[in-house]
Amino acid sequence: MALLLGIDQGTSGTRSVVYDDALTPLADAYRACPPTVPLPGHVEHDAERLLEHVRQTAREALAKVGATRADAVGLANQGETAVAWDHGSGRPLAPAIVWQDRRTEPLLDALRRGGAAAGVERDSRLPLDPYFTSSKLQWLLAQPGVRAARERGTLRLGTSDAFLRARMTGEHATDPATASRTQLLDLHAVSWHPGLCDAFGVPVELLPAITPTCGPHGETDAGPLWAAVTDQQAALAGNGCFAPGEAKCTYGTGCFLLTNTGAACGDSSGGLLPTIAWQLDGVTTYATDGGVLSAASCLDWLVEIGVLSSARQADAVAGTVADAGGVCFLPALAGLGAPWWRSGSRGVFAGLSGATRPGHLVRAVLDALAFRVCDIVEAGRRSGVALDHLRADGGLTASAVLMQRQADVLGVPVHRAPDPELTALGAAALAGLGAGIIASTDAVVSRLAAPEVFTPRWTQDHRAASYAEWLAFLERSAALTGTPSAE
Repeated sequence: MALLLGIDQGTSGTRSVVYDDALTPLADAYRACPPTVPLPGHVEHDAERLLEHVRQTAREALAKVGATRADAVGLANQGETAVAWDHGSGRPLAPAIVWQDRRTEPLLDALRRGGAAAGVERDSRLPLDPYFTSSKLQWLLAQPGVRAARERGTLRLGTSDAFLRARMTGEHATDPATASRTQLLDLHAVSWHPGLCDAFGVPVELLPAITPTCGPHGETDAGPLWAAVTDQQAALAGNGCFAPGEAKCTYGTGCFLLTNTGAACGDSSGGLLPTIAWQLDGVTTYATDGGVLSAASCLDWLVEIGVLSSARQADAVAGTVADAGGVCFLPALAGLGAPWWRSGSRGVFAGLSGATRPGHLVRAVLDALAFRVCDIVEAGRRSGVALDHLRADGGLTASAVLMQRQADVLGVPVHRAPDPELTALGAAALAGLGAGIIASTDAVVSRLAAPEVFTPRWTQDHRAASYAEWLAFLERSAALTGTPSAE
């Protein structure tokens, strides 16, 4: 029996899971590591601590099955999070800037004033937004410690996976899916775009090499690294979405809905982002991505302000009331993502009264997340991509209230994965494909457990009326927070 190790280095923590070659989970280990928020709009991680947690969880998970090494390791990463480090010492030169961070908006405003925005959006096929790695790297390059390392010739730049891979294998490399999240990639050539790098002042020679998703990526303490991919694409694989038109939504710190588009690479004109899903056997597969930037982080915030004792209590508290009691919530704690891309939006509660109770607030948050995912699905429908069901994974899928509301507002069944940790599963499956332990993507799909299905309860008329009310609320909320209309 071969052992596959899937490592999910996420925004809120790191999980390592050991699977057998039938993709049955055997053991796991987890370390929480929520990002810090030192200033409004600043969201950071200690990259060295992320590395420690990757090593610790991998070692602990393997020890639980009596092993010290796996036959193949797959690493999933946060995506757009940016790191600068010293090649000589290997140490980070500044805190990692997390994908939720908004500090670079002034840099993007300068690009807009300078007339470069249109060219960047045309060449990258992505909207100009602090979400992407490009402006984060631009900001890091201006910091004194980073400048000093650049002068010494020891500076390295990249997303969090490039830092982890450099320390784990000695190779300065990233994968096509993660590179496609930087806003510095030529999506067709799958290589760094010189013009985009110039626009953000990022030297191409400081960026990592781009290697295929699956392949011999070097040795780690836990075993040979056979796959590296960003987290949402790992979850796409973990859901078995290998065929064009198949879609999944991962409900984690944010909600991210990806649809496999095969060989077709679109653009962001409809508000959804073209991205690379993976590169297998020399073939590049594309996807569209729509992100709700604040999801589980909204529940974490409710915990911080005392509405919930823990995020796991969401359904119990929501169950104390029949509905949201007229309360509405805009989940824009880190801006309003796809398909609206309003970076200045902030969270809004409306419809409060003296009768409002904690259950109403929790229900309003869960309803809002379902409607925000519906925004993304509707944008896909307008672009000609209609879903007949949605696959769901991630920690927030433990909320049956959210899953049922999601089916109601979408009007299609929601298939909840029995194992919510499909990012780690996808990373392990891709590693198995790379190492030849799993023969094909069809073999991956055949190993996946059957989902639990939530079917819609709303009539089409009720769904349409409720969604129209949501859009009206969203537009009003955008005006309240000083941003342009979402329409």
